[in-house]
Amino acid sequence: MPPDFLRRFVEKILKKHKPRGIFLENVRGLVSHDQGRTLQTILHSLNELGYSTSYVLCNSSNFGVPQNRVRIYILGILEHEIQSTISSDLGSADSHTFKKGQNQLNLLSTTYSHPVVRDILEVDVAHRYYCSTDFISRLDKVVQGDFDQLHGKRLIDTRGGNSIHSWDLGIKGECSELERQFMDALIANRRKKIFGTHQDGKMLTKQQIKTFFDVSGLEQLIQGLIQKGYLKCVDGKYNPVCGNMSFEVFKFLDPDSISITLTSSDTHKLGVVQKGRPRRITPREAARLQGFPDNFILHPKDTATYKQMGNAVSVPAVKAVLQDMFEQNFQALALKKHSG
Repeated sequence: MPPDFLRRFVEKILKKHKPRGIFLENVRGLVSHDQGRTLQTILHSLNELGYSTSYVLCNSSNFGVPQNRVRIYILGILEHEIQSTISSDLGSADSHTFKKGQNQLNLLSTTYSHPVVRDILEVDVAHRYYCSTDFISRLDKVVQGDFDQLHGKRLIDTRGGNSIHSWDLGIKGECSELERQFMDALIANRRKKIFGTHQDGKMLTKQQIKTFFDVSGLEQLIQGLIQKGYLKCVDGKYNPVCGNMSFEVFKFLDPDSISITLTSSDTHKLGVVQKGRPRRITPREAARLQGFPDNFILHPKDTATYKQMGNAVSVPAVKAVLQDMFEQNFQALALKKHSG
């Protein structure tokens, strides 16, 4: 929903019910949306309704949850100055940064442990969560039997780095070493500023491609990739055909680090390698990544649970912020509403 619609909706509720305390949660992008004006408009509206406000940015990984999830929490107290002792902390930028500083985190933390993905994995997992034989076979060709190499790997066709691509797996057709080299070079170079500032790269002409990949038989190479469906040509310019949704798993979590942020659209495609076998995470593991206790009853349909967990808040993080809010503002929150 548009931020302005949500703001008006919340205002309507607050005007009618006038709760003594308010607690709002949103994605971290709210802080920078419209150069910060959206957040300031929200805070101003709350102030106009009689609430003093504060907000913090918290990463779930700092609250005993092995997930890199930064959220903004907006707090408000009616007719009293709000007090808070929790400070903003963005935590580790990603799983790699977390892993490098893990020892330091454990030494400095006195309130919360810093569990990793391995700590939330189930011991016995149903067969339906394991990757298909075909997909495992394709992965095997890339890692040559050492599936632990998949730890932290992303399966994506738009970027390089620590990634595996559809042409590496031969999903649309087997590719030669030269074809794979061409595709890797294309996705790496099309993002360079000399070709444009598009976020995921610019479509390139053959002449532009020759500046970084000039081999004999280039035309035949390109046409072969177009026929297989890895490359497309529009008005004489070339771009990869992104097939990310064809991957059974789009990201293999590193069991010795934290998970990427869960979302409603792709939690069901997060994977892990356990005992040398690649699989998707289970609904219970998704719930654990959000800090839900094991006695929390999950929806009987896996698809519903994955979406629910992708949209959920991290329980320990919310509990900590709310507990601090109640402890620091107990008298203001305990006051009875004015009569009439």
